[in-house]
Amino acid sequence: MNIQMQWTLDDPGFQAVRTASLTSGLVAIKALDSENGEGIDGDFGVTSFTRNEPLREAMTLKLAKFRQWVTPTT
Repeated sequence: MNIQMQWTLDDPGFQAVRTASLTSGLVAIKALDSENGEGIDGDFGVTSFTRNEPLREAMTLKLAKFRQWVTPTT
C-alpha cells in the first residue's frame, strides 16, 4: 500500500511516520474512505520514506501489516 502525506515537520502524524521509518518501528494508521467509513486499521512498518522536491510536495510511503479492515457502524 502506498500513501502520500505533506512533509510537515510540526505535524504529529508526520513525526510518527518519520520516527517509524528511522527506527524500523511500527506506526499505527487508520485510513478510512470517509468519516465513520471503511478502510484499513493497523500497525505499519514504513518500507520507503522519500521526499520529492520542492519541499512542500507530497511524499510516498509503502506500508505493510494492517491490523483489520474497518466497516461503518450504525
